[in-house]
Amino acid sequence: MNETPRPTDAELDILGVLWRDGAATVRAVHEQLAPSRGTGYTTTLKLMQLMAAKGLLWRDDRERSHVYRAAIKPEPAQRRILGRLIEQIFAGSTRAMVQQALDAGKVSPAELAEIRQLIAEYPGTDSNPARAAKSPKKASPSRSSAPERCRRKRACSTRVCARGATVLRTSSM
Repeated sequence: MNETPRPTDAELDILGVLWRDGAATVRAVHEQLAPSRGTGYTTTLKLMQLMAAKGLLWRDDRERSHVYRAAIKPEPAQRRILGRLIEQIFAGSTRAMVQQALDAGKVSPAELAEIRQLIAEYPGTDSNPARAAKSPKKASPSRSSAPERCRRKRACSTRVCARGATVLRTSSM
């Protein structure tokens, strides 16, 4: 099975409109995006045609105005994009990504409570013994002075790196 291509930033903007609205004409998508993107109608049209050809959108051409729908679901796309972002920008550290997300925006007390609840219910956390018993515990990282190698093939020593190995300074090997 061929994997769906990774959407560009402009394609993600279009997908965002379609995920929110369900289906829309090129005109409707363009009117929502034009104030922030500053592109013309024909640019939006061409981009949506290319997205349909790539398998990111479905086009219903039974009407005079073609109606487009997202061909991919938001959750798998978000998961894949976030996974790449965590690897490329945060060196594999989900904790660093979460910290930056919390620092970057205003988090309401209600949203913070929801995040805490998600963490409490996440498999492998101690606050949910039933789920924690199902997932194996990771061995705690060694604190020895000898450098360890984590999965990213980096030399590590002294503090905990994103991969659980100890790190003072990270250098590619």
